[in-house]
Amino acid sequence: MDTDGLSKEAYEALIAANSVSDIVMSHLGALASDVSCEDNWLHACMDLIGEISEDLDDFNENWDIDSLVQHEE
Repeated sequence: MDTDGLSKEAYEALIAANSVSDIVMSHLGALASDVSCEDNWLHACMDLIGEISEDLDDFNENWDIDSLVQHEE
């Protein structure tokens, strides 16, 4: 990731967005591997949205930008 020229705030926002993306993508991967053609996709997607929402709430309450920056570097 090219971060040259970014302000500290922009860099931190980019890292936080990347973490949120990781949360969402991990759930989408699980959905794709767990749901068969016979399953009710609408129900599965609603469950997925609920799980993502819970994880994002946890992330929002507990995130620490310093640890995220260290993890990215």
